[in-house]
Amino acid sequence: GQATFKELKEQLNTTDGNLDAHIKRLVESNYISGHKESGSGRVQTFFQLTATGRKAFKRYVNSLGLLLNFSDVGQ
Repeated sequence: GQATFKELKEQLNTTDGNLDAHIKRLVESNYISGHKESGSGRVQTFFQLTATGRKAFKRYVNSLGLLLNFSDVGQ
């Protein structure tokens, strides 16, 4: 799916500046893309994962899973 800057800010409970910095890095890495739409009044930017971002996220989740499984071995 996609989300607006405002929706991301509310979901992540972060500041405008913090979110903006992260979004810039994710766009530069081609992990997310954004497009602007003008609806009723002001222009909104919608963001979504790119194919590259989706692959990177899956690798990250798999790595976390491996790490968690490894840490369970010692218990």
